[in-house]
Amino acid sequence: MPIDSALCLRDLTKSFPTPSGRVDVLAGVSFDVPHHGWTTLIGPSGCGKTTLVRILAGLLPADTGKVVSRLPGDRGRSVAYMPQSDTLLPWRTALGNALVPAEIDGRSRREALREAHALFVRFGLAGFEGLYPVELSGGMRQRLALIRTFLAHRGLLVLDEPLGALDALTRSRLQDWLETVWRDTGKTVVLVTHDVEEALLLSDRVVLLSARPARVRRVIEVTMSRPRARSAPQLVSGKEDLLRLVYAGDGDD
Repeated sequence: MPIDSALCLRDLTKSFPTPSGRVDVLAGVSFDVPHHGWTTLIGPSGCGKTTLVRILAGLLPADTGKVVSRLPGDRGRSVAYMPQSDTLLPWRTALGNALVPAEIDGRSRREALREAHALFVRFGLAGFEGLYPVELSGGMRQRLALIRTFLAHRGLLVLDEPLGALDALTRSRLQDWLETVWRDTGKTVVLVTHDVEEALLLSDRVVLLSARPARVRRVIEVTMSRPRARSAPQLVSGKEDLLRLVYAGDGDD
């Protein structure tokens, strides 16, 4: 296991029963997640990305293979997982939702409030702390879910398409916010996305998966300096190259 890796995934397989027989979802997936880096998974719809990150987060067992962790303590206590839906508690205010991880861990409420208010400012939600989820827009709900994920105080953040349902302008703003907060906090991030530009804009490493059953087609190191401009020639050409790889399919690697 490389010394700079937070996680090493080795030969993971997974299948699920269906009325017509078992369906293979993962077919020997292996890659490393570097400490303090940003790793993004990209691949065709339905290829098994969500299944893979649920295994990575310790929420689902693999059939075979292993996940080796260098995260401190138990892996389940070292990973904060944000699913595609925001899973906010409708009976709690925005601030109340943000404080859930601190309450679960028994951390100081005063310190948790200080951190939460700082992130509400950073994510553009200052003044909305007392509103309930039903009173927030979709973009605001996603920002709140991201705040809650960061406030979980876990070393590894696993984000499953957190921006997929947002309009283009809100998505761009949240990408910028996420990149800044990640640089400031030094977290290790694993992101699932369908957006090639988002992958190149945010990532240190892009793991390209095949169609189901998923395997790793290629691991691409993103060496562009930060912060990255969406119009930068290197990012534009990188986007074209990655799109060609995505569309090429397994037979044209």
